[in-house]
Amino acid sequence: IADPGPYLQNPSDQFDIFLTALNAFELFIAPSLGIDLGLSSLRMFRLFRLLTRIQTFVSLLETITKSAPQALASVVLTFIVIFIFAAVGTRMFTYVKAGEELDTTFNNFSTFLKSLIAMFRVSSGANWSTVLAEAGIGEPYCTPQYWTPVDVAGDEFVKAGEWDMARLQPFGTWSNGDVFGAAGAISDCGIGVGAFAFFLLFVFINNYIILPTFVASIISSYFEANLKEHSLVSKDELLKFRDSWLEVMSSVKGGDAGTMRLERNPDKGQREKHPYVFDRFDNLLSILEMQGCRLGFSKVAAPEKYKSAIARLKSKAPADGQAIKIQYRQMAVMLLSIAEKARPVTIVDILRRKQAMALLKAEGMKAQARRQKQEVGKLHAAVNLPREDDKKKSGLLSPEDITYSYNVYVVLDQLSRVEKEGDRISEEEHEGLKKLCLQNNEDLFVYFEEYVEKSGPVFQNKQNEAYKAFIRFGRRAKDVYARSPEGNKKKKKAQVQEEPEEEE
Repeated sequence: IADPGPYLQNPSDQFDIFLTALNAFELFIAPSLGIDLGLSSLRMFRLFRLLTRIQTFVSLLETITKSAPQALASVVLTFIVIFIFAAVGTRMFTYVKAGEELDTTFNNFSTFLKSLIAMFRVSSGANWSTVLAEAGIGEPYCTPQYWTPVDVAGDEFVKAGEWDMARLQPFGTWSNGDVFGAAGAISDCGIGVGAFAFFLLFVFINNYIILPTFVASIISSYFEANLKEHSLVSKDELLKFRDSWLEVMSSVKGGDAGTMRLERNPDKGQREKHPYVFDRFDNLLSILEMQGCRLGFSKVAAPEKYKSAIARLKSKAPADGQAIKIQYRQMAVMLLSIAEKARPVTIVDILRRKQAMALLKAEGMKAQARRQKQEVGKLHAAVNLPREDDKKKSGLLSPEDITYSYNVYVVLDQLSRVEKEGDRISEEEHEGLKKLCLQNNEDLFVYFEEYVEKSGPVFQNKQNEAYKAFIRFGRRAKDVYARSPEGNKKKKKAQVQEEPEEEE
């Protein structure tokens, strides 16, 4: 009561006020006027307020609301098509003989209004094939075209020798008005080929062009309505990111405010170690963190995230050594992927991640089968840990010896013992990848999730698809280690050791 503004601005509350006013009118005013409108039954619509608390129903309401403009456009287009065909049908099938569907009441083409009703029934698919057959009726099931020449003015029959002066007109009518005024003859036969062309064209336009467009608009609106539910970031956080971006870019004079430029380090002495200046990026992170946006973080409190962000920004550096240019949307996607510790940000990738997590959960809940004998050389995938006798075994593993575990350490151990040397990871890579696991390296875990999806029991029986996924993960793990700081150090150290040998 103290602040009625928010209450009056809420659409559901406005609807509730409207229903309350109608009930008050029926209780206090309508009896004095001697009328009974039955408005009290409208109170049942208040049940919709309960349904607004269910997310599924809310998504459905948003779908209906968003699809309303496009659906209305489809309805208008449908009415225009019906209007055109009704006008043509009135001219073509005015005197067609009444039948099972084309009756003498409303479903016929005798007038334009009745033609609209008939075409609307055809658009709904109500026995339209019967309407087509009756509109194309021919002899001997109808009266053929005839004309009894009569002088309208004198009510006398015209001489037989002058009958040829009558002229046959299209659509089954005769006209002799140029000689005998309005006298003429009609036929209740249809137009065979014309009826088929008329109705088939209408059904094709309505059922295969307009109706799919209507359904597509609803599906598109449903996708947009469910986008919020599957989105990794809320609308409020995106607005905070937008405001923070504009605040940082407000100091830039000229240029595009939607693109951030990270210039080269002017100090040539520090350029080798710090090739670019990331002051604007640091300011953006600070502002995002102060506003409580999930996309922001502190480079002191979260050094791993900051290193990952800097590495991604450096990867966008042009080959000619010019400034790094990153657009507004690219920055938002990058920060979101770092915040979520995963690169995929689309709905499809989110559903794939959920599927992988569901698979992990399902495998973990399975009852463990009791085995009398364990196959030698295999790791125990069921509990995701190697057996004691497997730990002592140090031989190479053939494709038949691989156990498709859901423990990343077990998989890395097997990759270090693969029989084929080209697919095997070195001992140095093995140790480095285990450290990356402890550091929660996002690239490594994304690749591991893809391996988990393709290594289940179903894929183990499909042309060795599981083994291919196993080897593919090993190659990608090598690339992750090569891009890591430790891998870069090893690579530079190896290059330094090779240079003196070349000089000698």
